[in-house]
Amino acid sequence: MASIQKYSDETTIYRILKHNNRSLEYHSLSNPDIIPELTEGNYSFIPEREAWGRYKLRIDQVYVYKRKPGKNAVNTMAEFVCSLPVEIDPDDVVKQHEFFQLVHNFLTERYGGQNGENVISSRVHVDEGIRSEPEPIYSRFDPQEIIGYTEPKLIYGKPHMHFDFIPCVKIDLAKELSKKRHDPNIEQFTEKVCASKVLSKFEYDTVHKKLQEYLHKHGMIVTVYSGITKQQGGNIPVTTLKDRYRELEAENRRLRDIERKYNRIIKMHPELADFEREYNNRGRF
Repeated sequence: MASIQKYSDETTIYRILKHNNRSLEYHSLSNPDIIPELTEGNYSFIPEREAWGRYKLRIDQVYVYKRKPGKNAVNTMAEFVCSLPVEIDPDDVVKQHEFFQLVHNFLTERYGGQNGENVISSRVHVDEGIRSEPEPIYSRFDPQEIIGYTEPKLIYGKPHMHFDFIPCVKIDLAKELSKKRHDPNIEQFTEKVCASKVLSKFEYDTVHKKLQEYLHKHGMIVTVYSGITKQQGGNIPVTTLKDRYRELEAENRRLRDIERKYNRIIKMHPELADFEREYNNRGRF
């Protein structure tokens, strides 16, 4: 029910922060599943402030290793996306807010730094979901005549929180200066960006369990850790789940169309139904 992503490219980071803040020039193009009339229900857990400016201000306060863009580039921002658990009704706004507030507190204590200075954005979205494709409505008198289409319905979508932060650690200056090749400028800083340490493999393996314990400790009895995700091979990105859902929906529409055509043929030639029953009964005895 939660996933963690790391980002190094500032263009991507800028786009993500704008998208999360629902800037018009980004969100309508980046996610077709946003329902604009629900956007006003989104909310934030940190004082309203332009997230990109907050990112740039903090990144100038910490040391960032000089690496070229690419595979080994420094990941200067991480995002924790957490969905509402099944135990909470999406329409229960009070319970929903209480849950996300606790998740925000937990993540801030864990990744936010001494005074939350590493937190860039912490926003809850209630305006995303997958809507059904319009289905053709056929005439009662002519099964081939389309007289209209069904209205799209919201059939999938959960409130979720995007928690964006800069993964920072304290600098061990003696260790840094002992390296054969080191940047003298590092002496001007007390902290550095180090996603590999903040979000180590151990952290990935334990953070869900720790969050579960934190929620239970604060009286929020929901399931965010079951161990099933790890057993099944890890987190599946939301985009992958949506793509799979759309593929299944397309297949369902194809099968429904075949069934509709079959029923029309049987209605026109009822003798075929008797033939089919006889065929299907072969070999049963």
